[in-house]
Order: sequence, then C-alpha cells, then structure tokens
Amino acid sequence: MGRWIKFCKTFEEKLGEKLGKFAGIQYDHPYISLLIILVIVLASMGGFYFQESENEVTKIYVPQDAPILVNERYFNKKWDFLPMYESVWLTSDPLGGNVITKESIDMMFEYDKLVRGLEITYDDKLYTFYDLCYVNPITKECQVGGILKFWNFNQSLVEEDKILDVINGQKNIVTGQYLDESTGIISEEKNDENQVISAKVLSLSYAMNDQGDTKKPLEKWESEFIDEFLERKNQLEEDNSKHKLMFDTNSSIDIEVEKAAASSPVTYIIGYILMGLVLWLTIGNFKSKITSHLYLSIGALVTIAFSVLCGFGLGGYFIKNTSLVSVLIFLMLALGVDDVYIIVKNFDLTDISLNPRDRLTLTLENSTSIVVTTLTDVVVLLIGLSSPFDAVVYFCGYGSCCIFFVIFFQFTLFSIMLSFEAKRIYNKRNAFLPCMRIKTNNFDKKEEKKEKEKKKKKKKKDVENSDSSTTSDSDTGSVTDTKEKKTKKKKDENKLKLDFLQRFLKEKYGPFILNKKVSIFIIIIFLAYFGASIYFATQVEEGFEETSVLPDDSYLQDMFEVLNKYYFTSGEDFYIVIKEDTKYHEAETKTELLKLIEDLKKTEKWVHRGPYGWYEDYLNYLQTEDDAPTLDSDGLPVNPDEFYSYLQDSFLQNSDYIHYKLASDIIFNENENDINKQIEVSRFSFYSTDLSETVDRVDFMYDIRDITTDSEIDCFAYNGHYFLVEQYAIVKKSTLMSVGFAILAVFILAFLFFVYPTNAILISLTIVMIDVDLYGFLWIMKLEIEPVSSVCLIMSVGFAVDYAAHIIHSYMTAKQKTRREKVIHSLTKIGASVLLGGLTTFLGLTPVLIFATSEIFRTLVKILYATIVSGILHGFVFLPVILQFFGAKGSTSIKNKKKKSHKQSDSDARDDSDDSDDSDGSDIGDSIPLDKMKKSKNSDSNSESGSSSKTESIKSNSPNQRNTRDSSSSTSLSSD
Repeated sequence: MGRWIKFCKTFEEKLGEKLGKFAGIQYDHPYISLLIILVIVLASMGGFYFQESENEVTKIYVPQDAPILVNERYFNKKWDFLPMYESVWLTSDPLGGNVITKESIDMMFEYDKLVRGLEITYDDKLYTFYDLCYVNPITKECQVGGILKFWNFNQSLVEEDKILDVINGQKNIVTGQYLDESTGIISEEKNDENQVISAKVLSLSYAMNDQGDTKKPLEKWESEFIDEFLERKNQLEEDNSKHKLMFDTNSSIDIEVEKAAASSPVTYIIGYILMGLVLWLTIGNFKSKITSHLYLSIGALVTIAFSVLCGFGLGGYFIKNTSLVSVLIFLMLALGVDDVYIIVKNFDLTDISLNPRDRLTLTLENSTSIVVTTLTDVVVLLIGLSSPFDAVVYFCGYGSCCIFFVIFFQFTLFSIMLSFEAKRIYNKRNAFLPCMRIKTNNFDKKEEKKEKEKKKKKKKKDVENSDSSTTSDSDTGSVTDTKEKKTKKKKDENKLKLDFLQRFLKEKYGPFILNKKVSIFIIIIFLAYFGASIYFATQVEEGFEETSVLPDDSYLQDMFEVLNKYYFTSGEDFYIVIKEDTKYHEAETKTELLKLIEDLKKTEKWVHRGPYGWYEDYLNYLQTEDDAPTLDSDGLPVNPDEFYSYLQDSFLQNSDYIHYKLASDIIFNENENDINKQIEVSRFSFYSTDLSETVDRVDFMYDIRDITTDSEIDCFAYNGHYFLVEQYAIVKKSTLMSVGFAILAVFILAFLFFVYPTNAILISLTIVMIDVDLYGFLWIMKLEIEPVSSVCLIMSVGFAVDYAAHIIHSYMTAKQKTRREKVIHSLTKIGASVLLGGLTTFLGLTPVLIFATSEIFRTLVKILYATIVSGILHGFVFLPVILQFFGAKGSTSIKNKKKKSHKQSDSDARDDSDDSDDSDGSDIGDSIPLDKMKKSKNSDSNSESGSSSKTESIKSNSPNQRNTRDSSSSTSLSSD
C-alpha cells in the first residue's frame, strides 16, 4: 500500500507539473496558442454541416432491438401496402357530455367536407384528397371510416329522432351492411337492453396512400390539414363552444416533438448574460480598481460558449441530435462556471507580486481536482452510451463532447485569458479601462492616513474601556498588545485571504458541524433519510407518457387526454400474427392453432373479447357448406390444394366473411407453387381489458408473450400503440446497471487520484447515498423511471463527484495534523467555490424550468435540482462530518521546492512605459499587505536596472517576499 500511495502522490505531483508547464508554454506563445485553438474550433464546428436530427418517439425512447420493435418492423414489411390514417375527433367541452346529437353529427359532416375539399400544389401539379387517399381494392373508393358511415356519408339522411335507432341497428342505412357497434363511437353508454344511449367521443378516419410518388405531396397535404383544423379548433375555443375538436395525422407526434425545446435562442442569450453578471459579482471583486475580474468573467462565458459550440459540432459528426440535447446548453454553462470558480480562486490565492508566468503556472498546478471531476463526468457519460435508449445515448454523447471541450478550453483559452489578467494586475492597470494605469502613490498615502485614523480610534476606545487606573506606560503597553494582536491576525489572514463566506465557513460553520454531538446528530439524520430513500426507491414505477415530450400548447395534448380517459381504459385491439411457413392444411397445425386461441381465451385477466379470426370461422364454414371439399377425420380437406382454393374462391367472397379480405387478414403467395407456402402470413385479433396502469401493461406484455413463445406456432402479439411498454420493462434494469458501472468507475478513479483507499470509499459512499436519495425523490415527486430520469440518475454520479471531490482533494492536500483541522482547512479553502458552483448550476438551469415548452424538460430540471441540493448537503454537511471520524490522516501535499528559473525577467512582464517608476503600490489590499507591495516595488526597480533572468529578480526581493513565493509554490496553500 505504501508504494501505491507514493505512486499516487507522484502521479498527482507530475500531473500538476504538466499542467503548469502547459500553462507556461501558452504564456510564452499566446497568439500561436490562440491560432491553434481557432483551428480546433473551426474543425469541430464543421460537424454542424453533417448533423442529423432524430425525434421519432419509437426510435429514441424505445430500444431498437426490443422484440416489440422487431415485430413492428416485420408487421410493417408484410402489410406495407396498408395505408396511414388522419383522424378527426369531437367531444364535449368540458369532457364527459353526450355527443350523439344532431348538432355534433352535423359538425362531423362539416369536417368531412373540409377534408375532402383540401387541395395542394406540389411541383406545379394539383393534388386533391381523392388523388392522395387510399383506394380500397374491393370497393374501389377512398377508404373512410367513422360515425358518418351509418348514413353512408349523406347528411340529408340524418333524422334527429332516429339517430340512436340507426346506431343501434348497427348497419349502414343505405347498403344495409352491418357495422361494428363501436365504429366512430368511443366510450359509449348502454342501457339494460345493451343499446347505445350516449357517447363521449365521435371520430372520423381517413386512409391515405403514402407509397410511391404520393409520399411527398401527402406530406404537404398533411401540413395543410393541420393548419385548417388548427384554425377551427382555435375558433371553437374563442367562441366558448360546448364542443372540443381534436385531430392528428400519421406524422403529428414526430412534428410536434421536434418543436419542443428547452428554451428559445433569446432565452439562451438572457441566461448567459445573467450568468455573466453573477460571475462578476462573485469572482469580480468589483470594489477594487486592479484586482476586479470584469473582463475575465466575460472571457469565462466566451470559453463556455465555445465549449458548447464545439461539443455540439464534434458530436454532429457521429451522433444524431434530439430536442432533449438542448438542455446541455444551460447545463454546460453551469458546469463550466463551477470550474471557473475553482481556477479563479486558486489564482487569487497566489502571491500577487509574483511574475505573471509563475502565477499562471501555480494556478493550474493547484487545479488538478478539476481534472478529476471532469474526467469522472466524461467517464460517467461514456458509460451512459451503453444505454439501450437512443435518447440517453444521444444526450450522453453530446454531453461527453461538451464536457471534454469545457476542460480543454479551461486549460487553454481561459488559461491564456488568465495570463493576460495576471499581466494586467502585475502592471497595475485599471480593471475597467486596462489602457490606464493606477497612480498608486496617492493611493498609498490615503491608505496610510486611514490606518492612522483607525489606530487613534482604537487607542481611544481601549483607554475609555479600561476598568482601573493605569500609568501611562501601562496604557502604552495595552495599546502595544492590541497592535501586536492585530498584526498577528493580519499576518495569519495574509496566508489565505478570506472573504466573508470563507470566514463564515472557517469560524462558524466548520466548528459547529464538527462538534461531536452535532456530528452524531447529522450522521443519524442522513442515515435515517438514506434508509427511507431505499424504501421510497422500491416504490418507484416505470412509465412514460407521450404527452411529456410534446409542447405544452400542442394540439395533440387534448387528444391524448381523451385517449387516456376514454379509449385506453376500455381496452385495445391486438393482433396475433402467424408467420410464414405455417402449414394450415395439416392436422397438427390445426391442433396447435386452436390451442393457442384457447390459451388466449383462458387469460380472462387480459383478454376482454376474442380472439376472433378467419381460421376458426373457416373451419366452421367447411363443415356447413354443401359445396365444401371432402374432409378427412380431422375436418380438413383431403386434398390440401382445396384448403387454399376454397378459402380464396368461396370463404373470402362470402358477404359474412369478406371483411377478412377487406382487412387483409390473409396475405397469399400468388405465384408460389409450394403447397406449404400458399399463405405468406395471416393474423387474428382480440380485445384487451383495461390496461391503463403501467404495471398491468408490463404484466400483460409478458404473459401474452409467454403464450405465443410457448406455442409451437411461430407467432407474436402486436399493437401499433404499445411500443412504450417495452421501455417500461427494461428501463429500471438498464438504469441501475449504468449507475452501478458509473459508481464503480468513480471508485477506481478516486482510488487513483485520492491516494488513500479510505478517501475512495468515502466518496463512493457519498455518491451511492446521493443516487439512492434521488430514487426516493422520484417517488416523493410522483415521477417515474423513464429515459429522461435515467439520464439524470446517470449524470448525478458525475455531479455528486463535483461536490465531494474538491472537498476531499483539499482535505487530502492539507498540511494540518488532525482530521478536524484538515476538514476546516478544506471547507475554508475550497468550500466557498464549490458552494457557489452549486448555486450557479442551480441558477443556470432555472431558465429551462421557466421557459421550457414541454414537461420532459421540467422533469429533467427537477431531478437535476434535487441532485444539486442532495450533492451540496452531502458534500458540505455529511462528508465533512464523516471525514472528521474516518478521513485518511496522511497528506499528499507536494513538498516546497524552488521554482526553476525562466528565461524571462520580471521586467518582461511589465509594460515598457516611462511611468513605471511611479508605480510603488496599488489598490490590492485584498491580495497582499502594503508593506509587501513596497518591497515588491524595490525589487522591481532592481529588475529594471539590469536583471536579466527571473531567478535574479527573485533573489533581489526581500526574504519575506521569497518566503511568500515559496509558500505559494506548494500544491496546498496554507490556511489556518
């Protein structure tokens, strides 16, 4: 173990040195570095040209190798000639009223007339509804279904007092053809005599031909269809009508999903501007004319913006884009700002009198924890690429690209900006107008005058508060003691310049939570909530609503509300598809088919009506018809050829069974002579029970799949609306696997970077607790496990590392002897930056929550908010307490060593201006004391008078100056 610890210490030291050398190279050659960065930016952004989008729900939210999609592809291939449908729905407003009225039916006739009259021009050719509709091969007419079929689409035949009679007659009023009782009627109410007396929804459906040359014109016709019906829908709402119009097309969902976005471009700009203000207020030190980081704050935003652009560009070369990925624009802003806080804080902790090159190298040497957290984020997202859901894969792919560029630009572009900032401060140039120098002589006099006034007031106050009479000497001694205490305190603070938040963490917060009684109470509370979260996590269900990916104002929202309330709750139609090479004419096949049908009938829990299909009816038909072929003892034609010829020539021509032909339930191999391949594929159907609950849908799928799999017949169950059930079945398992591998990866990386096994175990424990808490949060917020929450749970592993790693890294590098001192040091040194990073992440995601156009983005932000809160609580409350008891006592602080001399003198960093001799101080009281500034001035004069190397310049400084620099050269800066 000793060798491993030594290796890890050396590894981190070498990493810091490499980062410092890399920073030095950029400092020496800033413009060449910028040119290289520009080339990388342009090359990456070229991916936008190749970028493709994918928003089809079945492709991004369902595993592509899922059995249900494999079966769907088979089904669509065999029945590829089947049409696509456009639908019109009418219900009451509010929902629940009866729509079997003369007024409602007249409205449906009006909408039918509108559909049939739609015309478009494509490639200078006029297309009407009749040019684009699917023509039924039997009737030779456009295939249209729905409530109006009862009156043969003739409005003059509708009589108000006979509407229910016609519907209950269940046949077309002209042709006399019997219709299914649910044709165009949804959620009907019946009386004791099983007659329809009311209904909640009426519908019309139009079959359209999307094959061949009509595909492109049909897309334009659909667009016109949507515009016309959207106008009428809005008109009904404006008129406060008691009816509500709904409609959809075959491509409606994909079109609407593509419209959904996390925010608009204007919101992106506003979000970045607001974050820029926050950055300036938090790191800008705007009270100082020299040390303020106004332009550095702007540069940080530019760096993050480039990271996002290049990340999306690089991803565009090989990853499809989807609307969910737009959240990364805000997420990378938040993560990038987190790193900026760490880098700028390390920069501010360096000695301001150092050569700018040294300040830059020291800053990056002390920023190795950023490498750890960023590498962890990238690894976690790369693990997310193994998800079976393309939505997760696309998000993690673009996320890993963006995070890679975040760290790349932090150590390149932002590093160069930081070097310019160091030069500006070193040359005492105005933070707001860098072209101007600060005249520091007058400033020093003002500061000295203020110090004298403070001392006089302090002396007077000490004398007035004296409880006993004292001599003049004792008074003087008292004042001297006060001065000595003040001087000592000031020297201590100069080791690590503390702002208000740091002082609070060091003097108030740290000692409070590390009180033994408080610590034990905190551990009990966190473990209790962890136990509760474990229970809550077991109660979380799988689920996914298509409405969550649609814009809030989408016209489809009303339709799905009606479907979920009235349609899906009454059951759904399912097909049992019998695949090729089934020998229907053989007795063994007959036995197996009838057994399959009987097994389905026995599952009363799932099958409400059916199964019904052509095979049973055909067997009965063979028994009853006089001209039927001769049958054997099994009830099958003795001559196998007659089984298929009689099926086509007689059974499917009979008016009672022609609907099987119209529905194409049997597809024949017309040119096939092999008797065993006369029928290519066939199907029969059944009607399910209420499957509105997710758990019922999953159980139904597995039970029906078991029946079809166990059967000797090669078959499967299929429903075109049931693809999401496959997602429910595997999303929890795949999420747990991804999170588990991510935590394992974090442990391995922590074991490498945090040296001691104890540190790796503690950070892994913290991450496990955070993720379990998030599972519990899902149940508390009534959210479900689905691809979006899966993305968040995977990313939460990386986020949790951000809040814990910096604390542990600072603890690990602290020189203090006791665990308590090391914890307080880590909270003081890095705690404020991490806390601000968490708060800015919270703030950075707020525009998504406010301006998001669909529920899926709000769900994602809610979970990320929970991740931030849980991460901060565990990183700032639980982890410090645990470190106090179990943290590794060793330190990985790199031994102080003298910096190698550079071939650049201090004078090279200064501007070649004549007024340099006047700059003997500056407004940098927050960085170093005035007396040290003056010493720096003397050394600068020596440097300008002939020093030619950096080493000689350093030697010309006072001993205190050198000590300060040597102390700054340590990886761990002294604090307490």
